[in-house]
Amino acid sequence: MFQKVQAYANWSFTTGIDAIFIASWAIYRNRLGYNSIEHLVLAVYCQILILAAIILALLPSMLWTDPAAVRTYKTFSSYLLYME
Repeated sequence: MFQKVQAYANWSFTTGIDAIFIASWAIYRNRLGYNSIEHLVLAVYCQILILAAIILALLPSMLWTDPAAVRTYKTFSSYLLYME
């Protein structure tokens, strides 16, 4: 099971960068003369911000070890992750 989760994580990480790159290239290719390297840097930067937001959202569950607090946090964080 862990290998399947790891494979999905690697696949979704790459797909996220590709999606951001394609979207930025489609929107900004004719504006201000951005080249493909600048679009790639933007895609990587955006992916880093997305990962940072997810890690910050999961951080309280690592700090609070009380089962009731973790259960309550997981209930509220499920809504939070979809808003990001």
